[in-house]
Amino acid sequence: MGDLHIVEQKESYLEKYYNLGFKTGDLILPGLNMEVNLPSNRFFKNLGEVSEINVSSITLLKPLNCQYSLTEDKGLNGKHLGIGDYINQKEVLKASLIMYLSSNPTLTKFLQAHESMHAIRFLGLEEPFMRFAYMQNFHLNPFEKYSSEEDIANYAGLMAVLISDPKNINQVLSSKFIPLFLDLENSKNRVIYK
Repeated sequence: MGDLHIVEQKESYLEKYYNLGFKTGDLILPGLNMEVNLPSNRFFKNLGEVSEINVSSITLLKPLNCQYSLTEDKGLNGKHLGIGDYINQKEVLKASLIMYLSSNPTLTKFLQAHESMHAIRFLGLEEPFMRFAYMQNFHLNPFEKYSSEEDIANYAGLMAVLISDPKNINQVLSSKFIPLFLDLENSKNRVIYK
């Protein structure tokens, strides 16, 4: 009887994420266009382009009844929200939500991939990312090379632009990204990832 209650509780719990547009199973992470398969206790939602990061965050988080603290929007172009939630005493649910502000398609691609990388890290998808990067001819492991989560996310953003729109890389390439860009360029055709 107790096991049936736990199963019913889990199903109703997961339903609230489904009802808010979160997805699980097979999906494609935006920016990178990377296919992933999430287990049933992992969710992802791309809120897409928004006009205000914090307003959109609060609107979506309220129905989940979770605690959150938001940073000031000033200068913020994108956001990943990682939600950890207990389904029951043994099982943890993780959900990732991304959103971004944008002014052009190249920057949108960069921001999508940047925020998707935060989701990759939160949801534990590093191995599928490395297989994807290898298939795209990028052989550097950013998880070993960089200690900063922002550098890892920026690496993914630059990689996405190099894959989809290399002639416009200058639209997102600032001086702080030059070392990452050079690492990406130097990793082509070299086998570093095992």
